[in-house]
Amino acid sequence: MLGITEAKSIKNIAKAISKTLDRKINHKNKKNRIVSELKGKCTTLQIKKSFLTYFDADVKDYVLYAIVLNKSALLKDTQKPIADRIYNHMTHQLLEKIHFSADNKQVNLIVDRSKDNFGIKEFNDYLYANLNMCLNLETALYITHDNSEKHKGIQAVDMFCYGIARKYEQEDESWYNLFKDKIAIECQFNV
Repeated sequence: MLGITEAKSIKNIAKAISKTLDRKINHKNKKNRIVSELKGKCTTLQIKKSFLTYFDADVKDYVLYAIVLNKSALLKDTQKPIADRIYNHMTHQLLEKIHFSADNKQVNLIVDRSKDNFGIKEFNDYLYANLNMCLNLETALYITHDNSEKHKGIQAVDMFCYGIARKYEQEDESWYNLFKDKIAIECQFNV
């Protein structure tokens, strides 16, 4: 999860993603294939380093929050509806650890759209019911589910998530070590 406090940071995140795509992936000499989305899994460490340089230059106020789940152990024999509930609970567990300022007038949670309409309603209802207790009474909570190709913020989160996943799954911290100082919370999921 990527946390920002300045509204202008949303534009700056998009700018950093666009710079990476335009300058490193869709360079004018590479016209045979245009990539429209930045993905951690499909990006070399060299390009990730460029992304981080652009990101750190453009986005000053960000912090990262991560909750880690050993999917192969926990979800191996779990049916999809239960897995979705675990995902909802994980999101709540992570958000509950964040100390939202009393000055916040609104919290915008933008989620990668991976659920059907019923799953989205269940996710939103669960978070609205549980997170409102963590927020100031005057703070409005907005949850949006969006396609990662359209939303640059989700692409940025994917880049960082890939580094965290590699750390735990393959003990490869080469990408993770470059941004770990920006992680405010990194915890294991507790059932």
